[in-house]
Amino acid sequence: MTPGPGSRPDPSGAGAQERHAVVSEVRDAFPHIPSLWAAYLHAGA
Repeated sequence: MTPGPGSRPDPSGAGAQERHAVVSEVRDAFPHIPSLWAAYLHAGA
């Protein structure tokens, strides 16, 4: 997550935490429609 074009990502990881929260909400609301949230899963290092 960046404030605009040409800016750098926040090194604190806040963007990843925000994305995790949103994807979790969508997954909980629509567990039977993985096409809405499965593309945002990450497995591995």
